[in-house]
Formats: sequence, structure tokens, C-alpha cells
Amino acid sequence: MAMNYKVRRTRMTPKQKKVYDYIDSFWSANGYGPSQNEIAQHMNFNSRSQAYAMTTNLIDQGFLKKQPGKIRSLEVCDEQIS
Repeated sequence: MAMNYKVRRTRMTPKQKKVYDYIDSFWSANGYGPSQNEIAQHMNFNSRSQAYAMTTNLIDQGFLKKQPGKIRSLEVCDEQIS
């Protein structure tokens, strides 16, 4: 079975970096990822859909990963981001 790795083609925006850092610190503190609602509240987004769009974009860019069909599985990819 071939592994499908995503290539990082862009740099994160400042807002994406804040979401990324929040997910990383939440995971470190709790052992699981935050919910979309928790991300939205932390970032002062108006809705969960904004958090979903942001995390989906970060997944597509290869900065985050999520296990399909599992809740609270958002986590940062292993490589260090500056």
C-alpha cells in the first residue's frame, strides 16, 4: 500500500499559524485534538464553519492530519513548522 504524502507548497498565514499552534498545544495538554467548536471559540470565529475551513485548508497543505471517521483526531504533522 503506497503512502500518500502531501507537499507543502505555501507558507501559513498568521491566522493559520495561530490555529496550528492552538491545535499543537491542545494536543500536548490533552492527548487529543480540539473540536471545531473549541477552535472557533479560541479563535473568536463567528461559526464552526470558519474553523472547519481553516483546518481543512491546513490538512490540504500538509500541516495537519486527521484520521477519517474519528472525532478529535486533528493533530500537527511530525515536521517542525517555524
